[in-house]
Order: sequence, then structure tokens, then C-alpha cells
Amino acid sequence: MPDLSEKKKKTYKTVLLCVHSLTLILSVVLFICGLVTNLRHLAYHQAWHASYGIYNGSVMSIIAGLVCTIISVIGIAGTAKENYCILLVFCSTLSLVVCLEVVLALSLFTLASKNKLGYIVGQTMMTSLAHFEQSGYDGVTKAWNLVQTELTCCGVNSPTDWHQSKSMERPFLPESCCKAVEVSSMCRIDNETFGPYEKGCLEAFSHFLHANAGVIGTLIAIVAFIQIAVILVTVKLIKNTKKPDKCYPFY
Repeated sequence: MPDLSEKKKKTYKTVLLCVHSLTLILSVVLFICGLVTNLRHLAYHQAWHASYGIYNGSVMSIIAGLVCTIISVIGIAGTAKENYCILLVFCSTLSLVVCLEVVLALSLFTLASKNKLGYIVGQTMMTSLAHFEQSGYDGVTKAWNLVQTELTCCGVNSPTDWHQSKSMERPFLPESCCKAVEVSSMCRIDNETFGPYEKGCLEAFSHFLHANAGVIGTLIAIVAFIQIAVILVTVKLIKNTKKPDKCYPFY
């Protein structure tokens, strides 16, 4: 019987160490990618600040990578040392992360369903229009072209947003706004043949979330399921670990 218990403990440790190691590698890669993107944009121009999507994305990558790295290190340390207290800290932290992920996902879908996303990202999107095709803002230009092409939309709320932007002193719109482009013709709001997409990208993004709610929800559920499974396996290991009189996690 003791041999069976030790065999189970060894299995739990092996599984957890593999999962934690893989998570650690991915977390470090995410952190490095976010840091490189952030520093690269800061090197381009000093005006780069938190109102731009790519900056926000790089900061989120840095924070997410750092948090996941810390949690992975705690998990590896607790599993390798079979430390009851460290494993308990890991379970508590990961449980908190799972709850946070679920709350954020539900909040995003709720905002999208009630057309409230504009309060969160609308102003950021409007601000970024002013830097379309400007030197040092290649990321902003590529992001807008990608969004408008893939979601078949134009501007934040409508194509007229481009003319309200300081960057659009020209009478024509970005080519990515247009249903079709002709070499001798520019995309204009009053062009019936080569006019822009009528739908704004904020509305298109909300529709995208609704249309893909099942896929996005499934991915979130899979991630949450894996995390819960890791917590349960860790709990199994905790039950097979001697409980100290007092907890000194990193002793």
C-alpha cells in the first residue's frame, strides 16, 4: 500500500512538473515578445503612450507573461520540494486567476451584447486614427488595415470618422475601407461604385464577438478546464504531502 501511494505521488509530480515547465517556457516567450515590442515602439518616437492599442497590447503581454512566470516558478518549486505550503499558495493563486479570467470573459461578452464596448475602446480607436500612415506608427497603420479588411468595416463608428481625424486632410479614405479599388479611382464616401464599407469597426467587432461567441467561449472553457485540472492534481499531491505545524512557504 505505501508503494502504491508513492507511485501515485511520483505520477502527480511528473505531470505537474511537465505542465509547469511548458507554461514557464510559454510565459517567458510571451514576456520577451511584449518587452521587445514595447521597447521597439519607444525607440521609434517619444510620443508613444498608453492610448495606443499596440502599446497596451505589449504591456498586457508583459504583465501576463510575468504573472504566469511567477505562478509557474511557484508551482515548480512546490512540486519539486513537495512543500505543502508552497503548493497551497500555488493552488490559491491559480484559483484566483481562473476566477479573474471567467469574470473578464463574461464582462467582455456582456459589454458587447449591450453595445457598451465603445466606453472601453472607442476613444482609444478614435485617437489612433490621427496616426494612420504617419512615420513611426507602422503598427497602427497595419492594425487598421487588417481590421478594416478582415471585418469589412471603415472607421470607428462610420467612414466619416476618418475625415474628423487630423490625419485625414485628404478627401479620400484608406484603401482598406473600400469594397473595391480601381487604379484610377480613390475610395470616397460619395463614390457609389468604389465606396467604403458602411459599418463602423466598433460595431463590426461586437458582431464578430457575437458570431464567434461559441468558439471563444469553448477556448476559454478549455483553458479554464486545464487550469482546474492542474489545481485538482496539485490538491492530490498536497494530500500525499506531510502538513507542517506552521507554514513557511519558501523555507
